[in-house]
Amino acid sequence: MLKNVLIPEKIGSYYLVGKRVLGLDISKSHVCAIQVMMRGKTITIEKVFQEVVDNGATTPGQEKIVEALRAIMGQAHKKCVIHTALPSNLIIFKTLRLPFVDREKIAMIINYEIEPLLPFAASDALVDFIITKIHPEDSSSEVLVAAVQKHHVIQHLDMLAQAGVDPEVVAVDMFNLYALYERIPTYQQHMGGVALIDIGFTHTTIAYIFNRQLRMIR
Repeated sequence: MLKNVLIPEKIGSYYLVGKRVLGLDISKSHVCAIQVMMRGKTITIEKVFQEVVDNGATTPGQEKIVEALRAIMGQAHKKCVIHTALPSNLIIFKTLRLPFVDREKIAMIINYEIEPLLPFAASDALVDFIITKIHPEDSSSEVLVAAVQKHHVIQHLDMLAQAGVDPEVVAVDMFNLYALYERIPTYQQHMGGVALIDIGFTHTTIAYIFNRQLRMIR
């Protein structure tokens, strides 16, 4: 958009230009969505949607998911930016300590470092990571790596495309939940152990945090 060329969308966490986001959560049994408006330092939940996917029907599950997505898009604001997340049960998570603190340098070697730990070839995977702790004494970092087989991402994007949805962001659900936890002021100084528990329709995921460092996801 031209306005984003002339002025930045946000400075730090302050949104100079209002931005409306529709977040999608897709599972085999339900498609859920939440529409939020981000303006200034305020994030407002505007609408929540939920569509049941009837896997007992004669229509294949993927087609029912596409129908559910179309139903939600028909109710949501027409100018939403779309964010979607892959479920953690499709992801392999591993923890590594690497001799870099710069994210760009880590990104250059992360596939090589994670390949021996994966049950599939790194060439068949899409890999992302978050830096969970920096050790300034030896300029090293601890990272939590997420690896997913490409066909899962292709299938996810294909369902969205069939519904006419072009996502701006495809993330990992528990990485997003952890990022939300980190932004809540009440918890920013909390030390000790914390479990973030996501109880879904078909699976439950737990993220373990110790002294504000994300240690593992199961």
